Amino acid sequence: MTAMTDEKRLYLKEWRDYRAMTHEELGALVSRHPSIISKLERGKTGTTMHTLRALAAALGTQVHGLFSPPPTTAPSEAQEPATIHPFPTPVQTKPELRIADVPLPLRSAMPRDVPVLGTAAGSLKGAFVMDGAIDYVRRPPGLDGAAQAYSFYVEGDSMYPEHKPGELRFVHPGRPVHIGDTVVLQIRSAPNEPIQAFIKTLRRRNDAIITVEQLNPPTTIEFARGTVVAMHKVLTLNDLFEV
Repeated sequence: MTAMTDEKRLYLKEWRDYRAMTHEELGALVSRHPSIISKLERGKTGTTMHTLRALAAALGTQVHGLFSPPPTTAPSEAQEPATIHPFPTPVQTKPELRIADVPLPLRSAMPRDVPVLGTAAGSLKGAFVMDGAIDYVRRPPGLDGAAQAYSFYVEGDSMYPEHKPGELRFVHPGRPVHIGDTVVLQIRSAPNEPIQAFIKTLRRRNDAIITVEQLNPPTTIEFARGTVVAMHKVLTLNDLFEV
């Protein structure tokens, strides 16, 4: 996860004033509570590259533009960001979304100490070999104190669209695994073979067989219990940020 650096100033308030937006209007466009927008403007909370991209799009600039003051002239109609539209009259009586008022932690509170053990393949043809850390990434709040936590990058598209190729996923070996969870299975097919890992969805398990499912193409796969070295839950965003 890439977050903004502490060495640069974020000109978010200036850009919001330049576009004549309230905290509420900008927050609605980027799915953030107005209080989060206010904290970002005052440097009281950190943010992610994903949020920076959303803010830049809503304000009609590029991410790097947020770290510089807006133009001194008022924006013309041609300069208005394409993503900003008048708020429509609600047609639903019950909202389907609720913005979670959960401030993102500062980078200083997320040490870069979670190992990346490799790339979990989305198909049986190329699972990654778990032979040590190849990189380290920042520790989300939900993994605070979890000494054996690790992460990996998804490879292949067998779990698409739930887990897209290249996306980072975190694992806490101490969390319980339930039917329906996304899991990383560590498999050793023979005594002298290296451990390989696969990302799948757990469907059934008994003393002899662990049955998992992949999404693309849809199929179920069975692993003999004797070949499964470990099975760990892939954490959700709620798990990672303790929502």
